[in-house]
Amino acid sequence: MSWWSDLLGGAVAPIAGVVKANVERKQAHETLNSQLLTQKETDETNITVSKDQLEAVLSQGLGTSWKDEYATLSILSIINGIVVGGVLHGFGYPQFMQGILIGVEAMNTLGIHVGALVTTVVAAAIGVTTLKRLL
Repeated sequence: MSWWSDLLGGAVAPIAGVVKANVERKQAHETLNSQLLTQKETDETNITVSKDQLEAVLSQGLGTSWKDEYATLSILSIINGIVVGGVLHGFGYPQFMQGILIGVEAMNTLGIHVGALVTTVVAAAIGVTTLKRLL
């Protein structure tokens, strides 16, 4: 059974490290907040911040960024447009699909390869989502 426990330990160790780092950042953030409250009460003008506390405060706002989601939705709307355009074309409205194809062709003419762009955005979105869930 030793090999089984070694296998499980090796699989769980990276996840445990991520969780431990997340807990340490939260503790550093709480410590810094309590120091700030103490500083306000005593009217101190200087406060000492450790590297871990600073990292906790700086990483706090990373999860609330809308830029990643906006870029992902903008690029992946090409796929949604093609699907909707195909459905509308089937119902007798080919103009929507023609407009999408003109836009994609224009991007390809400008050197923006839609396939590579979509692949990159999907891979980045999966990576960011996975990272957010682990942290």
